[in-house]
Amino acid sequence: MLRHLRLLVATALALASLVVPARALAQDAQADAPAIGKPPGTHRWSVARDLAAVLPVGPVAVDAGPMLGPLVRLGYQATSRLEVGMRSGYLYGLDKDVGGGRVTALSAVPIVASARWFFAGEGVGPYVAIEIGANLLRRRYRTAAESGLFEIDFDAKESRWTAGSNAGAGWVLSRKMPIDLRAHVAALDLLSAHGPTHAIAVGATAGWTIFF
Repeated sequence: MLRHLRLLVATALALASLVVPARALAQDAQADAPAIGKPPGTHRWSVARDLAAVLPVGPVAVDAGPMLGPLVRLGYQATSRLEVGMRSGYLYGLDKDVGGGRVTALSAVPIVASARWFFAGEGVGPYVAIEIGANLLRRRYRTAAESGLFEIDFDAKESRWTAGSNAGAGWVLSRKMPIDLRAHVAALDLLSAHGPTHAIAVGATAGWTIFF
């Protein structure tokens, strides 16, 4: 009886010595394995500073000239291919002569939510992007008139909030050289009384991304 008890204890100790290391190895392997769909590394956040050039086309181009300005984007790499974030900035409208001594200009302050899909993953390489949110559109008018020997400028401004969106494609060169180039088509005023296609613009951005 005592011999059988000793045999059972020895067998239990031997099994325990095998199970504990195996469980530890499994836990280590699980900790070391990358999460499915997650980007490699720890640099998931990014901040980008872009310079944008936008050219209104179609009906809105009759009284709106080119727009130039800086944009700032905050992004989070949710998976190896999907980035979500926000982008905002100021696009200053250049004057456009519409004849009759009148000059107009259209400026915009976009505040949009964005999503980008990177085909190669890791936040670099070619991607497609879509953004939607709010636009603060600011239109300026200036009319020159003569009064005696002096020329007088009559200025008028109007601003309003509306909805806007854009879709485009671009390329981030690499993590070591994070130059971001993008071309896009934008609907500046989705709530226009003339329809969402009344205020269409094409544009391009060039920027530098900082990963952290």
